[in-house]
Amino acid sequence: MSMLIESPIKYEKFLKPLNGNSSNIHLSVNSRYIANKYNISREETISAKILSVYGIKDYLNTDDLKDFNGINIHMYLLPAGCGPNDGLFFDKAMIKLFDKHSITDGKYIFKIEINKIGNNEIVEDISIQNDFI
Repeated sequence: MSMLIESPIKYEKFLKPLNGNSSNIHLSVNSRYIANKYNISREETISAKILSVYGIKDYLNTDDLKDFNGINIHMYLLPAGCGPNDGLFFDKAMIKLFDKHSITDGKYIFKIEINKIGNNEIVEDISIQNDFI
């Protein structure tokens, strides 16, 4: 079973997970799909795979974005707390790749597959598409 998430990347200035490996770049997902569904109230590590990356505008879609396809990554879940959305923060190790491809806030959409959140296995196939930027 897996959870597919398709969401624009965002940059967070202030709030991010306490894990020192967490970057400020994240995907937002409504908390009903993750924190609420799996009863998660603390930060968790996520095992995921990048399925694809594409630009919001056609001119941003270049062949080199395929470099992201199939990369296994670690992300860090920051549960919503008082807001409606959980943050799925990328590991700092991804920053060099983001910089190499000029991946910037709100201009690219990532499609990822999550199989495990902390000790929680994904219990059903689900697909979540966030079209807000």
